[in-house]
Amino acid sequence: GYNGHGKTTMLSYCMMHAINCGQVCCMASLEMPGEITVLKAVRQTSCKEIPDDDELDASLNWLGDRLWIYDHIGDQKLKEVLDVLLYARRRYGATQLIIDSLMMLSVDGDDYNEQARITKKLKEFARDHNCHIHMVVHPKKAKERGQTPDSSDVKGTGTQTDAVDNVLLVWQNKKKLMAKRDQQLRGIPMPYDLSQEPDATLTIDKNRMTGWTAVIPLWFNDASCQYLSDPNDFPILYAPCSRIAP
Repeated sequence: GYNGHGKTTMLSYCMMHAINCGQVCCMASLEMPGEITVLKAVRQTSCKEIPDDDELDASLNWLGDRLWIYDHIGDQKLKEVLDVLLYARRRYGATQLIIDSLMMLSVDGDDYNEQARITKKLKEFARDHNCHIHMVVHPKKAKERGQTPDSSDVKGTGTQTDAVDNVLLVWQNKKKLMAKRDQQLRGIPMPYDLSQEPDATLTIDKNRMTGWTAVIPLWFNDASCQYLSDPNDFPILYAPCSRIAP
């Protein structure tokens, strides 16, 4: 997905659902501090932008030992990252491993051969250790405003998208987002047609296992940072807080 289109937020929310299904996740978010990753996870599990102490405790207890974070900011060599992921896989049973993003793996943006080598190494790692690796990559800049990406837009020779099992494309409706801000800050009504459009889409562009592809419309819930499949849906409270009455 393009810069600023919610890739990290989308992926974080997918991991909350994976944890709810019994998976263990390890996130190497090389572009942001570990505490920010935790704050987002707490927000997505408590459905609160600013949870109180009890809600915070409930979220952290729910995440427990099922969310592990490689707290390193900045470029890192692939070997060091794989060593951490291997430790998380063997020591904690992590099955969902995240690298955010490819450009942080000490590789030049125009070194397509090295990018292809990294992609193949990650696929081998996932196969050999029976886990799934999610790697964030960036496409070429959009030619037109509002354009949605496709797999052919991924930077490189096409080797990356050819080698992997799945390609998911994240796109945010920037036009609607700006109209929403104008409505909140300046009182300018949002055009009705625009209000009916989704806030984002998740495109299943490649699916090696079943071949099923789709463009999934999504609506973003600000308080919980969750993506909903219908504008009338409620966010999922993954970590309910039970208070004892005095």
